[in-house]
Amino acid sequence: MKKNQLLLLAFFIGIITHVQAQEETLFDNLQIRGGFGGPIIETALEGSLSNAIGGGGGVLFDRFFIGGYGMGNTQDSRYDLDEGVERLELGHGGLWLGYYTPSSKLLHFYSSLRFGWGSIEQDEEGPIDDSVLVLTPEVGLEVNITSWFRLAPTIGYRYVTGTESGAFYEGSDFSGVFIGTTLRFGASF
Repeated sequence: MKKNQLLLLAFFIGIITHVQAQEETLFDNLQIRGGFGGPIIETALEGSLSNAIGGGGGVLFDRFFIGGYGMGNTQDSRYDLDEGVERLELGHGGLWLGYYTPSSKLLHFYSSLRFGWGSIEQDEEGPIDDSVLVLTPEVGLEVNITSWFRLAPTIGYRYVTGTESGAFYEGSDFSGVFIGTTLRFGASF
């Protein structure tokens, strides 16, 4: 998975370098406003969905941002599946896109979409190592704690697809509603 993250980082650096080298751009007035990074925490609201923790960061433009993220289970999670109980772990990372209303207000709208790739693995050297695609849309309110720190409580849905055909679990066993908290530390919000 580290190899995929390095490839993703190289991809973003290549895009930024390419866009800066062009004389004409699609977004002539688009200006980079700053950047941020920080932890992301998800708490399950239903079913066998596990709690997760991770982090991410991005570059801020006028009212949106683009960046990357990585998430994983906070503990060995037990999934009560049709054919018994197994310990499975989900880890994923990828592209993070977001939109926010003017951040000069104490409280303002925030939304994001994380689009990533990952794997489901069985604990303790188990035979399972399944690649999956994960989509995580979320909405919430962002609070300006200081000029360099934002707190965004959210509600979202983790959608997991691409599980191996014939496995004793499905993507729906890892999909579900969650409440989240994103802490964003950065400059020029």
